[in-house]
Amino acid sequence: MSQAMHLMAASHQVSTLNSKHFDLLTQSLRYEEELLTYGPIEELGYAELKQLSTEVFDLALRDNAPIALSHRAFLLANSGTENDRRALEENSGLQSSDYATDFGTYVVTRNLNASEVAFALEEYLGRKPTDIETRHHWAMIGLAGWTGYVWCLLEEVRCERTLPEKKRCRRFADTYLTKALSLYTE
Repeated sequence: MSQAMHLMAASHQVSTLNSKHFDLLTQSLRYEEELLTYGPIEELGYAELKQLSTEVFDLALRDNAPIALSHRAFLLANSGTENDRRALEENSGLQSSDYATDFGTYVVTRNLNASEVAFALEEYLGRKPTDIETRHHWAMIGLAGWTGYVWCLLEEVRCERTLPEKKRCRRFADTYLTKALSLYTE
C-alpha cells in the first residue's frame, strides 16, 4: 500500500493539460439518470444518501483542492466495472479531477478499514494530514462509495444480478460522507 500511495502522489504532479475534467458527483448523476430509465429507485434511504453526497460535494468544492491527473480507470481494475462498457467510456482518456478522487477510489475498491485508511493517507501525503485534508479525503472516499453504490444499483437492474460490492460501496458512502460532514460543520 505504501508503494501505491507514493506512486499516486508522484503521478499527481504530472500536468493536467488537455485533460477532460471528471468529478464523482457528476458521474453518479449520470448513472442515476440511466437507472431512472428503468423505473423509480426504491432503495431504502437512497434519497437521504443522495442529499448527503450533494451536500458534502458542495462543501468539498470550497476546500479549493488542487486538480491532478486522475488514474481512476486504473484504480477501478478488478472492481467490477472493467466489464461495463459505459463505465469504461466515462473513465477513459486523459482526465483530471480533485486530487483526492483517486485516493477515495483506491480506498473503496481495496475495501480498506479505518486504520488502513489512516495509514494510506499519511503515506500519500508523506506526513500526518491536517484536519482540512482529513475531511477532504473522507469526503472523496464517501463520494467514491456513493458513485460505486449508484453504479451497482444500475448494474443490478441492467444485468439482473446481485452485486456483493453494493453493500460495501453503500457502507463507505454512508460512513465517510457522514464523517466528512461532521468535520465540515464543526
